[in-house]
Amino acid sequence: MNDKLGSSSNTPPEPSAANETPPHSDQEERRSIVETLIRRIFTSQIVILAAFLVSVLIGVYFPERLGAFNLAFLCGALGGSMSLLKRIRIEKIGILKEIESSLVTTLMPLLYGGVLASVAYLLFLGCVLTGDGEGGLFTSNLFPEFAGLNCSGNSAAAVDSTQSLDMKSLLQMKPRTIQDFAKLLVWSVLAGYSEKFVDGILRTLERQSPK
Repeated sequence: MNDKLGSSSNTPPEPSAANETPPHSDQEERRSIVETLIRRIFTSQIVILAAFLVSVLIGVYFPERLGAFNLAFLCGALGGSMSLLKRIRIEKIGILKEIESSLVTTLMPLLYGGVLASVAYLLFLGCVLTGDGEGGLFTSNLFPEFAGLNCSGNSAAAVDSTQSLDMKSLLQMKPRTIQDFAKLLVWSVLAGYSEKFVDGILRTLERQSPK
């Protein structure tokens, strides 16, 4: 009888079902969250590309209404979606849960990318980046130029006398050449994809501003 008691006392207690952790539960939860986010991002990218196509068609049939601002914004949002798609593959599960918590939280990086691309558009339009001498931060042909603007020398951005100064003209400014149009779209995607691009420019301007 003592042997039975001794053997029973040495037997480790069986773990309760409540304390058991299913194997690979974290991996399965992460996979589920990532799949949900990828579906949301994919749907958002389809919407962005559809809006981009509509803008292009408007430019084809109504060239006078073709503006670069909306295309830059859409390219920035697309860049933001690409950045988010890259992040969800390396972020910790806690951050992924926060991103997945609501649709607004998921789409915020896309909106932020569009806003950054819009800021880049204004930087190009204001001749902040390009210009000879002290006319801009850089002297380079990598940045787009716009028709009716003069960013050379120390002069400020000069608008052609035939260009009216209103919000419509600001939004519908056109790059000077096809190459400039391509540069604008590429830089807009980059601005949305990497927030360091615009943030670095703004920090440089802050350091150069008079104290």
